[in-house]
Amino acid sequence: MKFLFFFVLLIVGFIVYVLFFTKPTMPAQVPAQNQTSTATNPAPATPQPSPEERKAAEEKSEKERKQAEADKKAKDEQQVKELAAKQEQEKKEREVRLAAFRAEKQNISLTTPVKSLYEALRQAAAQDKLVFYRYGNAQCPYCIIFNKYIKEGKVKVPAKYFIYVEIELNDKDSKENTISYFNETNQIYFPYICIMDGYDRILGISSGDKPVEEFNRFITESFLKKESSPPERIFKQGMPNVSVTGAIQDLDTGLKNAKAQNKLLYFAICKKTDIFSNFMRKSIANGRIFLPSEYFTYAELDNSNRAAMESFAHKFNISGSIKIPAVYIIAPDGKIVGSRGGGTQITEYNNFIADTYRKYKNP
Repeated sequence: MKFLFFFVLLIVGFIVYVLFFTKPTMPAQVPAQNQTSTATNPAPATPQPSPEERKAAEEKSEKERKQAEADKKAKDEQQVKELAAKQEQEKKEREVRLAAFRAEKQNISLTTPVKSLYEALRQAAAQDKLVFYRYGNAQCPYCIIFNKYIKEGKVKVPAKYFIYVEIELNDKDSKENTISYFNETNQIYFPYICIMDGYDRILGISSGDKPVEEFNRFITESFLKKESSPPERIFKQGMPNVSVTGAIQDLDTGLKNAKAQNKLLYFAICKKTDIFSNFMRKSIANGRIFLPSEYFTYAELDNSNRAAMESFAHKFNISGSIKIPAVYIIAPDGKIVGSRGGGTQITEYNNFIADTYRKYKNP
């Protein structure tokens, strides 16, 4: 009994101790400052430069700005000097050429003119001369007066610098040689004169009667425009051209041939009675338009063939009117890589063909 009494008393004492003499243990509270610091973890403040450091940075920036201004000023002054020197050199060269031009006494001969523009251009390129092209009429009073000016030496056209080509109104192909070649759409007045170099670059055009002083000014200024070197050619001179005789008249056949030979197809949409179309064909045939057979094949389509025209337009998704002669240069994979419409200048054709080929080879 005593043992039981003490056991009960021990249990009661333990319960009293727990209830009245102990405090519940609370989790440790993190100070608010530490909580904020842990949550946001701000970067340490950037140290501010001292007044001495700020002053040094400002002085360095100002020094760099002044140096940049000085460099720009020096560069601008150098460019101005170089431009002035270039202009002075050009002025001297112009004066030398002008003196040489004026010193020549022998004019071109009107009795032995070249009768073909193409032959005159060939001779001019070979001899480094200019072409003096005169289109007129033997009965035209202004042409007669102009010829008299040349014979008497009043109008200066030195034989040393010019190849004379004369085309009369009634000459065969005179309209094609003049109207189409020079792309004249306005009324022509006689004498019609064009001065060009041997590379088809037009240096000056005069149309109609003028006083002697104006003729001489026109001829002299055209002469002074002549460049000392020929234009860059991407194709070698003398390479055989494609043949336009018996040309393929079918697009699909032209595309197949171009693909089989791995060449570009020069596809022309022409008109049999169109002088511009005939001019283009003739210029390719005589080699004035460079279309080397090493790189190109040729095919054409007459625009009167409506079914073929519609098929062509549908195949390449072409809408609207097509200016004759229209030219499309097509790659072996069947994609158009260059196109142009109308126009008659040989230089324009040659530039278009060369530029298209260059971009195709080096896209």
